[in-house]
Amino acid sequence: RLGDLLGSGSDYLWNNGVGVVSVDGSYPEVCTTVPAQERIKNREICRLTSGSGRQNMLYSMVKAGHRISNIHVAGDSSVDRVMDTIEQASKEAGLTLDQIRAKRHSIDHCVMNPRPDQYERMKKLNMFASCAPKYIENVAPRILRDYGEEYLKWNVPVKSLTAAGVKTVVELDVHLTPRKNAFYFVDLLLTRQAARKVWSWSEKIDR
Repeated sequence: RLGDLLGSGSDYLWNNGVGVVSVDGSYPEVCTTVPAQERIKNREICRLTSGSGRQNMLYSMVKAGHRISNIHVAGDSSVDRVMDTIEQASKEAGLTLDQIRAKRHSIDHCVMNPRPDQYERMKKLNMFASCAPKYIENVAPRILRDYGEEYLKWNVPVKSLTAAGVKTVVELDVHLTPRKNAFYFVDLLLTRQAARKVWSWSEKIDR
């Protein structure tokens, strides 16, 4: 039972949260609100639809008092769906805003999210954004091609997130190599430079 997981663990191994693996696909199968050509929209995968198995499971997890973490969320529409589920399930469970904030729910990746109007809601819920620099390198060029330049600012928007007061952490969701080690990806996050181009100057950060 979901409730049996609460408080489980030891000094050496503990449960930092639960999740449903993924609520959409990896790029180009991200679930977005962005208008695009039919061929682009047709490949988007939105798994967290109302009444779906994953939505019901996520709802049950939140209602049982768990923290949502380690969950693949690539597109901005998926962020809406996760936050809707958290708020609805928390309300049914009778949780106060302070109790919701204490969970520190999180989403992974920042592939094409969050969009600017989602920052305040994430801050209110005290959510974490776990952002992977690798998506600047391997996804930003495709966002430009498929959706347009204005949506590049949704790709790993660490500067905007932190400026908005959203807790943001660096995610190294990649097999590190001697050439592409942790410092390589930190540098990529700071400079946003890949393929001889800077992807979204406004999102560059300093050390």
